[in-house]
Amino acid sequence: MKSLVAAEAFAVNTNDSYLQGLIHSRIGNLYSDEYLQEDALLRFERARACFHQAGAARNEAISLNNKAYIYYLTGDFAAAKESWQEAKKLYLTLGDRNAAYAIDGNLISIRLEEGNPVDSIKNSFRKICFDYYGEPHPPVAAGTWLAIYQKAGELDSARLCGQTILANRHEFTDHQIAGCYALLTRIESDCGRFEQALRYSRLYQHMADSLNQVTQQTALQEVEQKYNNRLLKASLESFRLKHQVQMAGMIFILIILALIVVLVGYAWTRRYKKVREERALLKQELDNLHQVYDDLSNRFLHVRQMLDCSNERESKVSKAIEERLSGLHQLVEKLPAIKPANFVREFKRYMAVDTNSQYALYDLQYIVNQKYFGIIDYLKARYPDLNKHDLDLCALMCFGFSHAGICYLYDYSTLGSFYNKRSRLRRKLHLSQEEKIEDFISRQIAELRKNEE
Repeated sequence: MKSLVAAEAFAVNTNDSYLQGLIHSRIGNLYSDEYLQEDALLRFERARACFHQAGAARNEAISLNNKAYIYYLTGDFAAAKESWQEAKKLYLTLGDRNAAYAIDGNLISIRLEEGNPVDSIKNSFRKICFDYYGEPHPPVAAGTWLAIYQKAGELDSARLCGQTILANRHEFTDHQIAGCYALLTRIESDCGRFEQALRYSRLYQHMADSLNQVTQQTALQEVEQKYNNRLLKASLESFRLKHQVQMAGMIFILIILALIVVLVGYAWTRRYKKVREERALLKQELDNLHQVYDDLSNRFLHVRQMLDCSNERESKVSKAIEERLSGLHQLVEKLPAIKPANFVREFKRYMAVDTNSQYALYDLQYIVNQKYFGIIDYLKARYPDLNKHDLDLCALMCFGFSHAGICYLYDYSTLGSFYNKRSRLRRKLHLSQEEKIEDFISRQIAELRKNEE
């Protein structure tokens, strides 16, 4: 872009209208590629005026065609039709019937967008095909007929046009073939032929991937060309300034040293920032652990007060609670004095404690069932899909354990996995998204208490 602007500044001082038109046209294409439509329109109009002054009719028609395309993309169909009509006249004057036919196809597309009667559009395009090719449905017109038939809802005819395009694909561009696959996918889907629609969809995806790959290769070649141009420019500069090599070398060394200093400073800054973030995260984790520890302590004390230590099963649960609480307390005490990495290992070791050991929590369901009016037996009978883990969650919720506390107890590595288990439990209990599991369990306990009374 900078080179073209510099060339434009040079061309303005000349009387070469054709050169000015080429520069304006090229800049307009660059603006169009960047979706700067207003700037592109201005450049294409200047290019048209320059080519008109230079008597270059074909270039003028191309500029008008580019203007019309921009108008079409921005929804200004009236201006697009006017520009395309002017371009068509120039192409017919030059004897380029193929270009004129392409413009007629674009005008048909505008009529489809404007919602003109489909029968009228058919008659107009049929006459255009007769004028250019002597037949109403030449293969080259299959793309436009495909759009017309699809607009009219004549899906069988539209499918036939798509198959004609594929049979004569050498007459169409890859982008047109890809568009054909996309339309055929929609047609087959509307007809209920989903297997065929899936096949066309895969072909479209393959074609789109190929086009993207070509685009990437082209962009890579442009980058390589720019790089080669830079190398050539560097060589010319080196040849012109060879008597200043020593000075340039010193400057280069100073620049390298400056870059090294900047990189070292940047690395140190990043390291300092990382350490500060780790400390902040560690403090946050410590606060979270303290909060979880306090919550679990309160819950555990509440549960232990409810347990009958003379009962063997309740005594086992009491010892399991004491073991888990002791481990979490030790972890909380260690956290400020150890490194984050060591803390992670200690935390994983704590979470890996076998919950099915001697003092396991698997008797928790028994305790909850005894203390809360047979709620576990009720849930088993009413909802047979519930497994042991589901019933464990229900038991802990009966005791009022928090989400984070349940995660630490059962080694759910993230809250996300815990919420997934809650979602599955919600589905098994046939609850709506708005209803909380805790509220549901509370209602069931209240009903069981009422029935027992």
